[in-house]
Amino acid sequence: MSQAYFDDWPFIWNNFSAHDYTTYYAEDLPKYNLFSYLSNGFKGKPVDHYFRPFWLKVHENLVYRRSTPLCFGNKPSYVHQLYYLESFIKAYKNKAPIFAFNWLTEIGHDWSHQVGVADHDIAEFFKKMREDLKDSYVFVFSDHGHRFDPVRQTVIGRLEERLPFFSVHVPEKEVAKNPELKEILKIKPLLTTPTMAIVYFNTYLTTELVKTLTSQKSNASVNKRYRWTSKLQKLP
Repeated sequence: MSQAYFDDWPFIWNNFSAHDYTTYYAEDLPKYNLFSYLSNGFKGKPVDHYFRPFWLKVHENLVYRRSTPLCFGNKPSYVHQLYYLESFIKAYKNKAPIFAFNWLTEIGHDWSHQVGVADHDIAEFFKKMREDLKDSYVFVFSDHGHRFDPVRQTVIGRLEERLPFFSVHVPEKEVAKNPELKEILKIKPLLTTPTMAIVYFNTYLTTELVKTLTSQKSNASVNKRYRWTSKLQKLP
């Protein structure tokens, strides 16, 4: 187990905080959180709105222990987190720029076929939030497919384990200013070949570029720092 803390690490939300964004990080299943599993996590609150204390209390709660698996009370656990995300977005609408990192682990952690249970609720969330998110960059993705489910013995299971879903919504006003964005986003998903792949280094740089675009500064400094491109830029 690592004894170190992550407070001083240069996470992407720190870059947005430095540009006066209000930040949010929520992840369910606290035992297996990205920064807490086999590690000490954070000493302090890493973002402005941090949902981990809520989930820690929930998992100690008798109601949770007596609830149906994947639920807290009469609702799926992930619905509580989606409601928190919705409240965050609406609270800062037209008041401050926001950066949110919302991660749902529990619904697909033990059994890959459980993920479909959340389809309706997640679809309804995006339908309901369509107007609130129309001027936002929205990334929907996973980090990897299932690591120990029998589905990995199939061809599609092996592909999914290595090539998880990734989707991005670019605000229409940004596309209007830069029409080639649409073509770039159409082409890039096709570029996973033996000599070229879209990886999460590209995703990190994409968020860097979003920060640069929304702060109306040149992206030249972003390009110089890395040897890869963002998902919103042409390949060299």
